[in-house]
Amino acid sequence: MSNPGSIFISYRRSDSKNFSRKLYDKIAPRFENGMVFRDLDIIGGGIPWKGLIEEQLANCRVFIAVIGPTWLEATQNGQRRLDNPDDWVRREIEYAFINGIPIIPVLVNGTSTPKEAELPGPCLKRLPMLQGRRIRYDSDISQTHIELLIEDIRKHLEKPDPREIYTERIEGCWSLQMIRISKGTFWMGAHQDDIDAQSEEKPLHKVDVPEFWMGMFPVTQDQWYAVSLLPDIDIPLDPKPSSFSHRLVDPLPRYTYPVDNVNWYEAVEFCNRVTKYSSQKKEQYPDMKYRLPSEAEWEYACRAGTITRYYFGDNLREEEAHFKEKGFTASRTTGSCLFYQQEKWCEEL
Repeated sequence: MSNPGSIFISYRRSDSKNFSRKLYDKIAPRFENGMVFRDLDIIGGGIPWKGLIEEQLANCRVFIAVIGPTWLEATQNGQRRLDNPDDWVRREIEYAFINGIPIIPVLVNGTSTPKEAELPGPCLKRLPMLQGRRIRYDSDISQTHIELLIEDIRKHLEKPDPREIYTERIEGCWSLQMIRISKGTFWMGAHQDDIDAQSEEKPLHKVDVPEFWMGMFPVTQDQWYAVSLLPDIDIPLDPKPSSFSHRLVDPLPRYTYPVDNVNWYEAVEFCNRVTKYSSQKKEQYPDMKYRLPSEAEWEYACRAGTITRYYFGDNLREEEAHFKEKGFTASRTTGSCLFYQQEKWCEEL
């Protein structure tokens, strides 16, 4: 079964079987045929259900986690089901986190978001950080709530096709999302009349760039921390080097902030460790190597086909970045700051 990327509905049967069926009936007709997956509606008799669930997760673009009144405390043989690493609901959510799949928690009939201390493992403990949708269910579901959920789903589907993205698991629950940058030609550098440009940026010159893969976001502090715990290759890495390590701007967890205060040699060590200890693509691409982007690759990706000073125009405003005239006043989370102008390191020292 192949489709353009599934919307995966995860639920616990003892908790929200009827609700999840009604949810499926409401949203499935609004998307392409076969795009919304709920196991009991798709898996027929005689079909190996484990393999099909794994296939749908691998093709998943949006993950809906249905959480009802008994989701957290459901038991089996006297043990809380979530505490079992082989519990399928737990495995599904962990897969979504590890592979960078957007997760929308759907909280049924006033169910509260589980607290971090109530959840097992590093992946599930991130669940309370996500904004959920509260939906009431009696004999039917409010159409208003359905429309809001569908709007959330469509926003996620508008993001790059996951077939153009792969997720490299680096340690525990942390991962790097890489996106394919198509080959092309662009004008690199600055115009002669750009008074703010440095002399080495001039003149404009045409550059051919082969296809490559690049991180979707700046490396975060917790991604850095995870890699710093891996065995040294050439030099040790400070697990917590960043100057901006507090919630100075956005009231979000520290793991979303870019790492800073890192030199070129440490950045190269980071790449070498990811290359040596990664596993996601080794079987398919045994010679694959992670490295810093070249100056040309960095500029080509940042310009994104534009010819203006920045990809969003010629002027830098507060809507595009958090800044002051000379230097930044604070770090921004990688999800909310699309233009990140802290000192960058490229392959060329």
